[in-house]
Amino acid sequence: MQQHSFAMSLRSTRRWLGAALAGASLMLVATHAFAGGTEQLKAFVSQVRSAKGDFTQQIVKAPAKGASAAQAVPKPTDNSSGTFVFARPGKFIWTYQKPYQQVLQADGEKLYVYDRDLNQVTERKLNGALGASPAAILFGSN
Repeated sequence: MQQHSFAMSLRSTRRWLGAALAGASLMLVATHAFAGGTEQLKAFVSQVRSAKGDFTQQIVKAPAKGASAAQAVPKPTDNSSGTFVFARPGKFIWTYQKPYQQVLQADGEKLYVYDRDLNQVTERKLNGALGASPAAILFGSN
């Protein structure tokens, strides 16, 4: 009887140890992935001076407070796409092609926003327009 109890205790300990190791492994992987992402961003910001490409932007609406589990999943509400080109510091052209055409262009000092539907250009100081946004990281000087 004591041998059976010892075997049960050993199995429980192994399960607990296995679960603890799995949890620790996941934490290490998550920490490494986060550190890797941070390091990649730092490397990108310090090494890349210019780039161009296509983009797709998806806006996701947060679920309402008190939403049921089925409603708690964030759902895409709007998609935009277009092209971009930038040269640091502060020069870029960001062109939205869908759902409507709009061009954001910066010359290092000013940001020009051209709305094709309105046939209108809005001009602002670049520093005030970007502020502490993610765009400031992408197009800034460091």
